[in-house]
Amino acid sequence: LAAYGPRDRFTPVIDGELVPGQVGKLFAAGRQHRVPYLTGGNSWEASLGRAIGGGFSPEIAARLLPPADQARLYPDLAPEARADAIFGDLVILAPARYLAARMQATGMPVHRYYLTYLAEDRRGRQPGVAHADDIAFVMGSLEREPGLRRVSARDRAASELLGRYWVQFARTGDPNGPGLPAWPRDTVAGTVVEPGDEVLVREGFAAARLDWHVARGEALLARLP
Repeated sequence: LAAYGPRDRFTPVIDGELVPGQVGKLFAAGRQHRVPYLTGGNSWEASLGRAIGGGFSPEIAARLLPPADQARLYPDLAPEARADAIFGDLVILAPARYLAARMQATGMPVHRYYLTYLAEDRRGRQPGVAHADDIAFVMGSLEREPGLRRVSARDRAASELLGRYWVQFARTGDPNGPGLPAWPRDTVAGTVVEPGDEVLVREGFAAARLDWHVARGEALLARLP
């Protein structure tokens, strides 16, 4: 608590013992533990920014990209959808790609996901899988999920699939197992499994967009002492 400063928000606190330095720089230097790594995000992570608002809103996040880059990287999106996509990339998906690449550099296996399966009761009520919606699927607790009025058979099947992936990873360091759709390792080019209405494997997932944010973050890291 003594190490916690006024600028610390949604970040690990550098206490000099458990976290000895800025996390991004520690990973870049290969000082993280060498363990199998699973990471990813959901299709509407901007729900977090919409809930908090103010300086953490998607519209504020979108200002970080020059208009020309927005048009190039996020074409054919209405203003609100574009701001939501930028927020999700900036706050969740690009950091996941950065850390995944740093773990790959240590020789560790990395598996990355992009969840697009939306509970049937939420379809038409929200534009995608909100921040933290994946937790109830993985933990098998959909019946206790706030705001979810009914749980369909397809929802339960999706929950069983994700739960089996996560348990298999916890047991073995690899989410693949008997009867599960193949989940290939992430690559430098970007390979993710997309659990949606069906399980897809996406190569080069949002690479141009995420690489833009990663490069910006690396430039900021380089300015830190």
